Formats: sequence, C-alpha cells, structure tokens
Amino acid sequence: MKILVVDDEKNCADVLYDFLVESPHQIKKTYSGKSALALLSQEKTDLLISDVNMPGMNGFELLKEIRKNNKTMEVILISGKEDIVRSINAIELGIFDFLEKPIDVSKLYQMIQNIENDRMIKNRIKKEKKEKSSVFLLKNFQFNQSDSFNDPKVGKVGVFSKKMVQIFQKLEKLQKFPDIPVLIEGKTGTGKEIIAKYLHYKNYSGKGEFLGVNCSALNENLFEAELFGYEKGAFTGADPKGSPGKIALAANGTLFFDEISELPLNLQVKLLRVIQEKEYFRVGGKHAVPLNARLIFASNRNLSKMCEKGLFRQDLFYRINVCKILIPDLKQRKSEIIPLFLFFLNQINEEVGTKIEGVERQALEFLKEHEWQGNIRELKNIATKAGVFSESKILTLKEIKNFIKPIQMKKKIFIHDFELPESSLDLDLLIKTIIQKTLE
Repeated sequence: MKILVVDDEKNCADVLYDFLVESPHQIKKTYSGKSALALLSQEKTDLLISDVNMPGMNGFELLKEIRKNNKTMEVILISGKEDIVRSINAIELGIFDFLEKPIDVSKLYQMIQNIENDRMIKNRIKKEKKEKSSVFLLKNFQFNQSDSFNDPKVGKVGVFSKKMVQIFQKLEKLQKFPDIPVLIEGKTGTGKEIIAKYLHYKNYSGKGEFLGVNCSALNENLFEAELFGYEKGAFTGADPKGSPGKIALAANGTLFFDEISELPLNLQVKLLRVIQEKEYFRVGGKHAVPLNARLIFASNRNLSKMCEKGLFRQDLFYRINVCKILIPDLKQRKSEIIPLFLFFLNQINEEVGTKIEGVERQALEFLKEHEWQGNIRELKNIATKAGVFSESKILTLKEIKNFIKPIQMKKKIFIHDFELPESSLDLDLLIKTIIQKTLE
C-alpha cells in the first residue's frame, strides 16, 4: 500500500516514518495539512495517517477536503484525549479508526494489517464481479420451446431469427401439399438437408422414407437404374430379380435431390419428364409407374443465373421452382450467431457430457464478426471442438481463436462454367495468363 504520514510535530512524523518504512509498504511523510493535500493530488494514496491538532489546517479539515474528491482512501486519525469525542464524530466522514496519543505502535501495525486484509477481500470481490460481467454463463441462456424442435431423425434445431421463423412457417404450410416440388437454395453448410428433413418428418406418419440422391456423385450410366430401378434381365450384370429404384423406395415419403445444380444436362431431361408426367419407367420396363413421393431439390448455386448461362435447363428450373426456400448465409444473420453457438454448446454438454459453463463475452463478439464461410456447419464444428478440447470450463477468446484457424479453400472450378473459344486455343498463353494472375 501507499501510506502518507502527516504531523506538524516533526519528531512524531519522523518516528512514525522510521517505524513504517521497514514494512513492505511505500511510505511518505509531510508536516502540514496543506502539503498533504498537495501530495495527495499528485499521486494515488491508499492510507492517510494524520494528526488532528495541526496549525493552518487540522486533521478534521484535511479529512473534509479529502472526502470532496476521494471517498475510498482509508484514514487513521491520531488525537489527544481531549480530541476523542471529536474523532468519534469524524467517523461520519469515513475514517477507518483513530489512535490516542501516545501511539501504541503494535496497535497501529494491527490497524494497517486489517486495512490490507480488507483491501484484498474487496479487490477479490471486485475481480470476481468483473470476471462474471465479462463472461456469459450458459445457465443464463434461455430460449422458448418454440425456438427449437427436437426430432430423433432430424436432431435438435434452434431457430433464433425472424427470417428463420418465417422459413419454418412456410414449411408448415407446405406440409399439406406433398405433390408440390420444393427448391431449397443456400450456400454449403446453411442447413438445406435439415430443412428438407424437417419438411418430411414434421407430423411424420411413418409411412414413407426420406431418401437422398447426391447429384454430384451420380454415375451417368447408372442414373436411370439407380433412380427408376430396373426389371430383371434389363442389362448385363443386373440383379436377376430386378431392383426398385430410389423413387419406389421413397414411396409415400420424400426423395431429396442434393446439389441438383451438378446434374448433367442430358440427365436433367430425364428427370424433367418424371416431374411433368408424375410417372416413370423402370429400365427394361414397359409399364409406367406412378410417382408417389415428395420431391425436394437443394442447390448451393443460383439456378436462375445458371439458366441464363445455359448451364441448367429452364424448363426443369420452372418445374422445381414452384415453392422456393432461400436460406441466407450465416454472416447475413449475425443476430443468430451467438445464440446458435450457445445452443450448440448446451447440446454438446448434454449429448457428450462436456462441462462448459460459459464463454467470455469478447469471444462471443469475435464469433459474431467471423466470416463463417462454412456457415452453420462450421459454427457447430467450432462449438464441438470447444466443448471437447477446452482446458477450462469458461471458453476464452484465445481458445476460440485457436479453434478457428483459417482454411485455405481451393476454389472449385465448375466444368459447366468453362467455355472454349470459337477460335483455336493457345495453351502456352493460357498457362502464362494463369501464372500472372496467381502472382498478382
């Protein structure tokens, strides 16, 4: 502590100074009330030990002046017997204690120890309050049941923005119309498949399955056999009993075409016919089979713009774009980032048994400003890492930054987007141009 001793009697001030200077505290002395005020205005002092009877400005007057600007500095007044009553009155001005002359140094030492202990307790409480105010505790994260749903087939999903509420309200309406195709557009990781599963499993009757078709991984030669099925002996190597296609397996259920934008143009024609006629033929089959499944299509690209470039059939686009669900990027839904992250942490605590209790507010703000190129998928991934690998129960900004490491994304080149020039192509010039662009 920084301690200032004030006494107009030089000998008394010097004796006190010599006694206290051996302590671990920083000690200064002065010989008048006015000089004490000057010193106090220049630097912070924790404890003032002052005589009461001093010419010019006595101890009480000094205390009154101090309290005009400083309500927290501790004060010990030294007085003669005749000043005890006045010293007691000075308690109202906030003195810690008073000493009667002649001074009992052991008593003074104990007073200083008590002040030091009080300061330590107050500082600890202050630090704890500051830490609590700088940390968001998961137990304080509350949301209505209407903000989420939990389905064993879909998982637990949180809805924390007006935009997403509107999307789920739209899905509720679409429940009644299973024959109408639905198109879901959104960047990778925005939750397109979850939206599709919600549409299927909400009020699920248990009659039909939810089956997915990854259009980017389809074998063109086996497209019809996989989707429509085939009759026995339809082609060499076929199952002698024949096989139902995914459309048949999804009867009374949902067939989800993921990454529909990657379906080759020649296969788009075949899919278009099924949607138009609401029937299909098995490979090697002679009789039409009625379509009896809800069709949901998802794309991480803008199909309308692809149509303009001739990369996606307009007639197919018009057929599947009857009811469109557009999911915004997570960076466009900043108000959702923090509640979603806390939602995922709670979920991980429940499912895995992790013990995360809170997150530094600075860390939450950092999350809010992150780009989230991987959208909700990336956010949940970070929450999972944090829950499993954090070394403390309170997630810190430093930990979050370590979990979010920049990923060098290789730009995907879509073969549909590449157009050869009408004239001949100078390969050497093309390579040189690519190198120059890379170095820019």
